[in-house]
Amino acid sequence: MNTLTRLILMAALCHTAGAATPRQQQAARGVIERFAGADFAAKVELGSTPAVEGCPTYDYEATGGRLALRGSDGVALCKGFYDFVTSQGAGINSWSGNRFALPAGLPEGLKGALVSPVKHHQYFNVVTYGYTMPYWDWARWEQEIDWMALHGIDMPLALVAQEAISRRVFLRLGLTDEEINAWFTGPAHLPWMRMGNISAHDGGLPEEWHRDQLELQHKILGRMRELGMTPLCPGFSGFVPKAIKRVYPDAKLPETS
Repeated sequence: MNTLTRLILMAALCHTAGAATPRQQQAARGVIERFAGADFAAKVELGSTPAVEGCPTYDYEATGGRLALRGSDGVALCKGFYDFVTSQGAGINSWSGNRFALPAGLPEGLKGALVSPVKHHQYFNVVTYGYTMPYWDWARWEQEIDWMALHGIDMPLALVAQEAISRRVFLRLGLTDEEINAWFTGPAHLPWMRMGNISAHDGGLPEEWHRDQLELQHKILGRMRELGMTPLCPGFSGFVPKAIKRVYPDAKLPETS
């Protein structure tokens, strides 16, 4: 590759860095269609614009009965569309239901733009993943991810299937399924097990649970990344089943009270 070719490629990469990719634009269109309907979404033209010093940005303009919307990633596009809708008092996307009632004709010449004051917008905490959330299916997760995108969330915590991965590791270390399952709590209590507060309470977790959770997490992570989100996945918390002493009898393991 000669020097001129390298310079051209570098210029192209710099120009598109931090701007909504075609894949992100497609994912954002899906969010807009599910919220506003396919007919109205067809009036929205999506494009890209570079992030500003790493911070998400969008701009839009209504003209000729269409909305031209540009964003630095898929989430910025969704956030820009939602801000356009709410600026007109024409809709809301909430956990209890949606309303969308924009007039057929768009307000001519209406413009809007925003540069986020921060680079990332985090969402969820460890305890959120307890109670009823462990029982969400893909339809409910799709609804939640749409909500995230429309509200500008680009760094969500992603803890689904954490136990499936832990199980794989412990099996490779030599523990049995029975020993591992005796440590797991039931789904509603998983956050407290992950923090080392409890174990075995209302457990355990059947093989079908791990399989379904892995399949679900692949869908969740896939959609988040399509939109340009950066999901936060868990690492090892340091808590292990008591049965680990059978495999590593000399290990020093302080117990939580």
